[in-house]
Amino acid sequence: MWKIVLLFTLLIHNPLFAQKFAELKGIVTDEETNTPISNASVYINSTTIGTYTNPKGEFKLINIRSVKFELIVSCIGYQASRQIIVNNLDSLKLTIKLKPIAKELESVTVTPFDKDGWTRWGRIFEEKFIGKTTSSKKCRIKNPEVLRFKRSENNEKLIVYSTEPLNIVNLALGYNILFDLEDFTYYFNNDWVSYRGYAYYKVLLEEKKETVSEWEKNREKAYNGSLLHFMRSLYKRNVSEEGFDVYRKVVNLNREKIRVRKILEDSLGVRVFNDPNSGNTFLLGTPRKSDSLRYYNAVIRQPDNFESIDSLVLDLNKFISFSGDSIAQFQLPFFLNIKFNREEEEPSYTRFSKKIKKSKYQLSSISIPDKKSIYVLPNGFFYEGENLMTFGYWAWEGIAEMLPFDYISK
Repeated sequence: MWKIVLLFTLLIHNPLFAQKFAELKGIVTDEETNTPISNASVYINSTTIGTYTNPKGEFKLINIRSVKFELIVSCIGYQASRQIIVNNLDSLKLTIKLKPIAKELESVTVTPFDKDGWTRWGRIFEEKFIGKTTSSKKCRIKNPEVLRFKRSENNEKLIVYSTEPLNIVNLALGYNILFDLEDFTYYFNNDWVSYRGYAYYKVLLEEKKETVSEWEKNREKAYNGSLLHFMRSLYKRNVSEEGFDVYRKVVNLNREKIRVRKILEDSLGVRVFNDPNSGNTFLLGTPRKSDSLRYYNAVIRQPDNFESIDSLVLDLNKFISFSGDSIAQFQLPFFLNIKFNREEEEPSYTRFSKKIKKSKYQLSSISIPDKKSIYVLPNGFFYEGENLMTFGYWAWEGIAEMLPFDYISK
């Protein structure tokens, strides 16, 4: 049985919707020489709000509607700076000092990487990071040479990082994304993915009205049923009204498989082997007698657990609490199945999940393990994101379907 999980580890920027706009000014300098750094990227993480420093190292961000956000400053040759800014909606001024990377590398061992990494692993990386949706066909990485690939010593995972921000052009949604990829890990055994980084979205300019109209249509389609859409509706307590049906995910042991395995091993002298790479179960050895072996073999190839959806639609308001600063705390004592019933799944997802028939809804699952929490803001951004695991449709979608957190749905 296939399973894929995306572990969200995007760092906090916490933008909140507000009526009043603010601006942020500052200067970026070299920490050692105190000289100004020009052409450094300065942006609010995962938004379209950003700029570059001038020859004097100065920058200015305008139209900030956020009460709290994460400011990212990066430049080639320097260690990226990130800091949480609490905005009082007045003009702010900062001095940011960047550390040269060369000094940082003197005290660490440089990890060897595969020199033919892109040739060998590029396709897997694109499928898991960019995605395999309709939009992904028009989304490409313009500078793949900055990626570094390494397979772990036990061959269980693929590790990827970038030496410079990835330059990603998404011609389906009309964005140029600069993505500072800190780390990316793909686990071969269970098809899991986790990654961490910062994104700056630039809206592409286009003179043709038809193209702009198509971008707007595609953005709205990407938004509908997305994790961003769900988090915004979760904050507003109108999940059901926005087209989401939420159920408790039930996992039941395959008791017949347990019974058959005991018969095979104790009575027929056959060893049952679980392949850690594929998750499949096989029989090793010749049974002492072959009666019912065909049935036993069929059962032993079944999954260890059967998943089902509880028939009762959940009221998620029971799992949300609000603090005085208008931040929603969300906890889950169990897995959730989330249906978005206003859009069908893409045919490529049907093929990926090896289903015979396309579903008329998009089904995703989420989990917040170990009694931890995530914190949701009005615009749908959530932090402590490493506590949230997603499965199914949301995990299958990649960067090609992601929108900036200051996107406003029509």
